[in-house]
Amino acid sequence: MDGTSSSGKSVLLRELVKFAQQQQLQSVLLDLKGCLALDELFETLALDVESKTLPKFHSANGSQRKAALLKDLESLAQPLLLGLDTYQDVSADIADWIERQLLRRMEQSPGLVVVISGQKVPDRSRYPWADWALAYTLPPIKEPEHWHDYAKQKWPKASITKEHVEMLLHVSQGDPGQTSALLSSFGDSRG
Repeated sequence: MDGTSSSGKSVLLRELVKFAQQQQLQSVLLDLKGCLALDELFETLALDVESKTLPKFHSANGSQRKAALLKDLESLAQPLLLGLDTYQDVSADIADWIERQLLRRMEQSPGLVVVISGQKVPDRSRYPWADWALAYTLPPIKEPEHWHDYAKQKWPKASITKEHVEMLLHVSQGDPGQTSALLSSFGDSRG
């Protein structure tokens, strides 16, 4: 999923991972910002995913880890959600592995779900795995009732009315980051 800065991509991805965990599904969220080498990504993955889920990967070393991980993903005993956040900041090394190795093997890995979010995501039209990928762009949220429901849950004592929300939406044009920040300032001052 892609979208502009502050459009809620990271929040949505975190909620998706949290929901998967509540459903007892193996899931991991990897933030690609600041992760410069593939080995760093693999170290984080090794810390966050149990060895019983990825046994070959956990026992492999060095360059063998790439192939071991792909083999483990092909034979998952239970579904695994792999969330990759801030893709626009991915290093060329990691992007190359994700786009040319990991995603290319999605068809052979039926238990794997990969969700990529960022201001820029892989151009699926360039790859043979395009048929296995769905693309979503997060639009602004301009419906006052959605923001009003959110405000009532987040600041129940603040008495934020639908008219307040409509005024803030007029200013923010439904940009989730701006709208949330405005509501936070407004809710904190009233609650």
